[in-house]
Amino acid sequence: SALSWANLSFVVVLCLFVFARKVQRILPLFTLYVCVLLTALIGVWLIYEYFGLKSPTSYYAYWGSVLLNGTARSLAIAELCRYGLRAYRGIWGLIWRVLAGLSILLLVRVAFDAWGQPNQFAIYVMTVDRDLALASIVILAVLLLFRNYYGIAFDPLQRAIAAGICLICAVDVIGNTVFRN
Repeated sequence: SALSWANLSFVVVLCLFVFARKVQRILPLFTLYVCVLLTALIGVWLIYEYFGLKSPTSYYAYWGSVLLNGTARSLAIAELCRYGLRAYRGIWGLIWRVLAGLSILLLVRVAFDAWGQPNQFAIYVMTVDRDLALASIVILAVLLLFRNYYGIAFDPLQRAIAAGICLICAVDVIGNTVFRN
């Protein structure tokens, strides 16, 4: 219960910070990600209160929110990459095609991993979330290293957002791996 309240407090403060700093003008998909986090957190909590923790509705609401959060986070990361590389059209044209291909391969791999396991939906979503988080860490690390190597300055806000998403992804990878095993 204390962890849930701490998580809700953190996300509310993050939302307030994002709108106070007017981040939605620069990174609208990151703002969408933060709003999805808050909405999903409150929505799942309300469903738990109304239907109970062990109902099928609660089960699908939780795992659906995990999938929604992962999708919104992926869009925010793609926006950070686009924002960081938009001046280099050729590089961005290559990178988005590679990332789209990797996304398709990732979804196929996750489907094979979840095949034949009990609770396929939960295993599938957990594996997607874990693999997306791992891919996110790699993508953001490469983006930060690329920009540092070529001396392309990253705004402090975007650097902080990238580092924060990396931290959240690392916690997700560890949590999903431990929980799944």
